Amino acid sequence: MLEMDPYRRSTNTISRLFREWNTHDGIIIGVDFDDTVYDCHDKGFEFGVLIKAIKEAQKMGCTICVWTANSDTQKVRDHFKKIDITIDYYNESPIKLEKMNTQKPYFNLLLDDRAGLESAYIALRGVIELRQKYYET
Repeated sequence: MLEMDPYRRSTNTISRLFREWNTHDGIIIGVDFDDTVYDCHDKGFEFGVLIKAIKEAQKMGCTICVWTANSDTQKVRDHFKKIDITIDYYNESPIKLEKMNTQKPYFNLLLDDRAGLESAYIALRGVIELRQKYYET
């Protein structure tokens, strides 16, 4: 049977990220702030597993783009500093798409509590493990 939606399976998503990472020596990861790496409603959420994966990816050459609607820029920056993640771009894309006449931000993977965070985390963890298996000792 022909697979009509090739990225419905996490293995396909991981394979695509792996190819993009190899082609560009890293991937661009969009990271939301509120309820993704910061418990904005004080519900007791912890994000240690996700934060660990983001830090690991950054150490492996990935670009971190923080995308947030939070208006307290200093609070956001301070929190990322506290969790030891360098913000490479803040509400800005490293790839400009003006020639395509769009303002859509570009990233290879989006980590956002309102955009399938669990599946995105699984893809990130999977591609990190695949890269380690093939390229690191």
